[in-house]
Amino acid sequence: MIIKGILVDFDNTLYDYEPCHQYALQQVFNSFSALKSLGYEEFLRRYNSAKKSIHVRLHGAAASHHRLLYFQKLFESLPSITQHHVNLAMESYDCYWSSFIQKIQLFDGVTEWLTTMKNQNRKIIMVTDLTSHVQFLKIKHLKIDHLFDWVVTSEEAGCEKPHPYIFHLALAKCGLSAKDVCMIGDSYEKDIEGARNAGIPTVIWLDRSNSPLKSGLSDQVITIRQFHEVWGLNVWTK
Repeated sequence: MIIKGILVDFDNTLYDYEPCHQYALQQVFNSFSALKSLGYEEFLRRYNSAKKSIHVRLHGAAASHHRLLYFQKLFESLPSITQHHVNLAMESYDCYWSSFIQKIQLFDGVTEWLTTMKNQNRKIIMVTDLTSHVQFLKIKHLKIDHLFDWVVTSEEAGCEKPHPYIFHLALAKCGLSAKDVCMIGDSYEKDIEGARNAGIPTVIWLDRSNSPLKSGLSDQVITIRQFHEVWGLNVWTK
């Protein structure tokens, strides 16, 4: 079987999300006196509480990841500044993503590998949760937009991974069947189980946390610990 198409996750698969996120939150905190009065730990507590609340209410929807909603709810929790919460939420949202994008950096070998796969006439489809606008901004900043034939976001699909529809939409865009593609991602539940439940037999799990392997996993899933290990996999030569 020859792999004709590659479905690949974005966040934590092509770059390390957490340092960017922490840096962005710190920049938001440093930029607004209303937040400094809380102290950083209380700011983080309120941010995470707002995030959890939005996730519960909008579970499975791309909007559940919308930082604007998190910041809106955070500022609404501060009675002394509620009348200004719209402007503060917007400014915090802009500060967060501009800071995040300043920090973003692809893992070693990502651009070279994507270029090689594209030059081998394989279709490359990004399959990612989160809103299209934010993901497109990241792609543009990283200057990798020309390396993807298609992008599928959970906002566009109307559902998040591991729902099979987001994978089926990716397959429909590239005109390939499930057996002709592979899926690469860092989340076992969302990317690996999601792809397999959508009928995609070839899956590559980027497990940078060195998780204990599940029973029988080695027979079903190709596991790598760092992105650059993708070069040596024999799936590209079959």
